[in-house]
Amino acid sequence: MSYTASNLVMDVLPRAGKLPPSGITIYGAANSITSIIFKVLLERQSDLLASGNLKSILPANGYIVPLPSDWLSSAEKPGSIETVGLVDNLTVALIAAGLSAPNQATLESMLATGAGVNVSDIQLLIPGTNVQSIVDTLSSTSQAHRFQPSYLNEDDNDDLGWWNWYGASSQTFEPPAHSPRKMKIFGFTMFTRPKVINDSIVSCRYNQKPASITGPTSVVPFSGFFDEVYREGAIKILSAGLAYPDSDPAFAGFIHREVETVVNSRARLIKTEGRTKRSIFM
Repeated sequence: MSYTASNLVMDVLPRAGKLPPSGITIYGAANSITSIIFKVLLERQSDLLASGNLKSILPANGYIVPLPSDWLSSAEKPGSIETVGLVDNLTVALIAAGLSAPNQATLESMLATGAGVNVSDIQLLIPGTNVQSIVDTLSSTSQAHRFQPSYLNEDDNDDLGWWNWYGASSQTFEPPAHSPRKMKIFGFTMFTRPKVINDSIVSCRYNQKPASITGPTSVVPFSGFFDEVYREGAIKILSAGLAYPDSDPAFAGFIHREVETVVNSRARLIKTEGRTKRSIFM
């Protein structure tokens, strides 16, 4: 069973009730703990952050893929699967599953713009239907292709070449292809080049920002690995009256010990096998 915010309050309240008012709520303290743990995991490039799953439909002649609001960075090289007639077949499958007329119009407008649309956004149009399963079924016999990332700080310093070719030259000539070859990410949008001839699915695992604790049913992040950090850390923050009590070396040491123990255990075999090198992992 998930450890929720109400469980955390029940564990912390007996001790927190004896503390003088600090102006910080238990939820606020918990979110501060999430931020602290998140930064440690980010520094260590932990796989615990690679919990997001991007799956976006890129219609024919499209090149824009919207990214989820909790996107931090890609955890693997994104790829695409060319699927002829995916958009039409998906629409037919969802109508058969009970897609209403107003939602059908919404779906058609989403898919007709030439920009990608996340499978999770389509899921909202017809709750209870496993849209991702339908998409996977429609693409089960297609061939996958990996992109060649071209990051903002790419190693080969090819930023100028990117804009010369895809910025100026592509305005007059850009032959479409069966699969994008390059990608760049700006903010919460992935741009791919060249444009695709047929409908495609863009997918990858991504590093996901943990959700905030906003109410009693909110699940405490990180799947129970750091529940004791939340309990003890919340008390420390409430007693200090500071969201980030950096002045206490013992508290910082406690956070790092608890987090690093888990991260080291998960990374030990991977480090031994050498599978986290940039050249392989990305």
